[in-house]
Amino acid sequence: MEHNILVGGAAGQGMDTVATILEKTLKRSGFYVFSNKDYMSRVRGGHNFTQIRFSTTPIYSHSSKLDVIIALDSQTIQLHENRLVSGGKIICDEKVSPSTDNIIALPLAKIAADIGNPRVINTVATGALLKLFGIPMLQAERLLSSEFSGAVAVIP
Repeated sequence: MEHNILVGGAAGQGMDTVATILEKTLKRSGFYVFSNKDYMSRVRGGHNFTQIRFSTTPIYSHSSKLDVIIALDSQTIQLHENRLVSGGKIICDEKVSPSTDNIIALPLAKIAADIGNPRVINTVATGALLKLFGIPMLQAERLLSSEFSGAVAVIP
């Protein structure tokens, strides 16, 4: 199995945090991981993204084609949708999504608000990605518990 994903959004939306959590979760789940971070701006508002390629066999570079995009804003969709492989998917909040067949529009902001922390929308999207690939949540839950002690709520 091999997949290439992109996590994108405006600077300040937590792409670096979600990418780090996702990278560590994938490594701890037994995958080989290669990441490529792109920072357009260090202040809130500039578009940033991280590509994460993971596989059950060794990998040594990124790929320009994407299997999944986690879009934390609409600009990410506009800039990267053309890189999706046939059958590729975009995970985004239901308020961000244009209506196309490759969109998985979820109530990410609502779930984050229901948890009690609207800032964790990126972590909710990470859970959706792991579920999409059938990767158990256990490693992510452990990692989140250790990184953010006392701040994690698990959604059944």
